[in-house]
Amino acid sequence: MSNPKTDIKPKSDIKQDIMLLLKSSWPILVVIVMAAVAFIQTLMPMANIWLNDETYSHGFIVVPIMIWLLWHIRHEIAETNAKTDFRFYPLILLSVIGWALAELLGIQVLSQAFAVTSMIAAIWFISGLKLSRLIFFPTAFLIFLVPVGDFLVEPMMEFTATFTVGLLKLTGIPVFREGMFFTIPSGNWSVVEACSGVRYIIASVVLGVLFAFLNYRSVTKQIIFIIVSFLIPILANGLRAYMIVMIGHLSNMELATGVDHLIYGWVFFGVVMLILFSVGAIWRDDIPEVQRPEADKTVTFSNVKSVQMGLLVVLVTFIVPVMYVNNQVVTVETSSKPFISDLSTKDWRLCGKLTADPDVDGWQPGIHGASAENRERYCKNDIKVSMFAAWYPYQQQGNEAVNYANRLNPREGDDYAVSKVQSRQFAEIEFEGGKMPVEQAVVMRKGRLYRVWRWYRIGSKPAASDVDAKMLEAYAKLVENRGDALMMVVSTQIEGTQQVSQADKHLNDFVLNMLPGVNAHADKLQQNL
Repeated sequence: MSNPKTDIKPKSDIKQDIMLLLKSSWPILVVIVMAAVAFIQTLMPMANIWLNDETYSHGFIVVPIMIWLLWHIRHEIAETNAKTDFRFYPLILLSVIGWALAELLGIQVLSQAFAVTSMIAAIWFISGLKLSRLIFFPTAFLIFLVPVGDFLVEPMMEFTATFTVGLLKLTGIPVFREGMFFTIPSGNWSVVEACSGVRYIIASVVLGVLFAFLNYRSVTKQIIFIIVSFLIPILANGLRAYMIVMIGHLSNMELATGVDHLIYGWVFFGVVMLILFSVGAIWRDDIPEVQRPEADKTVTFSNVKSVQMGLLVVLVTFIVPVMYVNNQVVTVETSSKPFISDLSTKDWRLCGKLTADPDVDGWQPGIHGASAENRERYCKNDIKVSMFAAWYPYQQQGNEAVNYANRLNPREGDDYAVSKVQSRQFAEIEFEGGKMPVEQAVVMRKGRLYRVWRWYRIGSKPAASDVDAKMLEAYAKLVENRGDALMMVVSTQIEGTQQVSQADKHLNDFVLNMLPGVNAHADKLQQNL
């Protein structure tokens, strides 16, 4: 029987190990500090997302996990000298150039991703090939700092709605579905962003990657487990949504319709993760323990000059593009002041100004960072159309038309839901001899339905999707030397989804009348910049 007292590691050994890790990993720590300082304007908004969005709150523990993983292999690190390897330099250069372009175009998630990959590439550059192989996973784990995954929201909402409705039908419950809304005999349900399961997927993948690294030595096993950790929460989220609806149905809508609905979801997700990791542990590999160095072993660096030169190269590579990008930044003042006074025509007349309060004037789109904006209602007989226009003279991070905050519905709650989105469809709007693309949606707020059209005008060209708008923005800035943009949203209330076609006719007529005046005004503003 072992003696518990002799099994406890002396404090002096812990202190020695801490010093060992610091002495052997100081180039890594220096690179992280350099990157944090150089890309501070990119990393701070990223940290703000971790703080305000539960989906990405894991970002706060990524660096501590990396440090813990390095601690796990501290003895191997101590026996491997860092040595600058210029074979990694092209990766740093490409990442920094990508960051600069993303910053100039205001693509936040890309600038954040390239900032982090620049940091990772610089660590490998300083460490050299041999040490980089050893620390590959702990340093590559930093990629989870980037809050990416929102592109999965819409497809996951669609899958969840389809999966849930399919299981309800198999259960024998009649269902009527319209977009993300569906009705069963006991009540009405809708799939909103919180139901998409994206936060479950991201949490599962982060944990799955960590589990795979710690329990498998086989790369094949690691890849398989990571794929499974991505697929299982997709299926589990569909089952979770079905379970919530059935609990509500069987309880006559007394249960699973409020905050308990989220509690059930997380409990179910916890059970699924427990099962996943328990099954995964069956095939775990035996991890040999690394013998601790002798107490008098010291860390020696035979490549100090090489590392110092590499750090200087990294510093210059970071600082030069950062200074260039900062010199391109223009101070932009945001305002709610209208930039179009009145677009009344003989058919449509201005019949009211809208406030930014949706409880007063009905549904409102998200408008963020605009230099000027219009919120007005126009009337033609008894037809009412709301017009929202946002003007961005200089597009840059936080002040661009294509921004996650510029949404048809807010991130969470407030009784909003998008019923149907037909992205990149073409409405019958004559624009310069062709048809102008318009994103179309039916949005519900507190039981009221609104038909919504949205499009962008980047420079002098229209776009409907965010991707097309960003491509046009790159073209306008790099070729036409224009950075201005206009986001237009028009909406009209409808009494039922069967009247969407009639609402489209009203919006089409309104836009045909107003578009020439809007474009002319935007061109005049751009000429005065």
